[in-house]
Amino acid sequence: MNISRRKAIGTAGLAVGAFLAGQFSSASAEKPQEEPVEWKPVKLDAKKVAARAYEIYPEGSCMYAAFTAIATAMAEAAAKVNPALSQALKNFPCQMFKYGHSGLGGQGSLCGAVNGACAIFGLFVHDKAKLDTLTAELCGYYETAELPVFKPKTSKFEPMPASVSGSILCHVSQMKWCEKSGQSPFSDFRSDRCKRLTADVAAKAVEILNRYAESEAAEFKSASTANARCVQCHGKKGTAANVSAKMNCIPCHGEKEDHYN
Repeated sequence: MNISRRKAIGTAGLAVGAFLAGQFSSASAEKPQEEPVEWKPVKLDAKKVAARAYEIYPEGSCMYAAFTAIATAMAEAAAKVNPALSQALKNFPCQMFKYGHSGLGGQGSLCGAVNGACAIFGLFVHDKAKLDTLTAELCGYYETAELPVFKPKTSKFEPMPASVSGSILCHVSQMKWCEKSGQSPFSDFRSDRCKRLTADVAAKAVEILNRYAESEAAEFKSASTANARCVQCHGKKGTAANVSAKMNCIPCHGEKEDHYN
């Protein structure tokens, strides 16, 4: 039987189309659609998260430990009530947060523990203004609390002195503690201090996030007021409006009475 060239091409096209359609439909049947993730936090045990942060700190330092301790605890707690969230957190590439150690790759800027904990806030709090309020409370705590308070089950670094950092900057926080303890910033004793400090920050972050999980309308404390006098002049409404910041200014810029005259 003679078949025209046009009919032959048309028949071949239909065959290929049918084959591809079958392949895609088979793939779709074999791979079910992934369940969308509802980024809603569940309440956690702050003390257990603190202990976890302390233990995993050697794997990647402060930012990594703060984020990973909370994320893995959240994955476990959400396994039954929110399995899609649990799976998403289990698959999260937490190693990316190793960059934040020692104030951003050793730069001594923002404390990695604060940075990592606030990254967790960002996963669950999508309103920017609300996110700022959670962040402000954690930063205010870091600036004003006498830390560390966490005590591991066993440690050769005892007694562990505590100090008030007055700043969220890594190098300032370390310096204040070193002045109080007499230890070198390069000592193992100081390293253990930062492990404990990371545990404290992770625990505080969990406490804050638990309140948010209970009610998204929950109130959160404002940031430290240590810079209030400074921003009267240098803030947005001041006569010398040249600074946009909420952190404590004094540790770096000092406080001289004649400056205000």
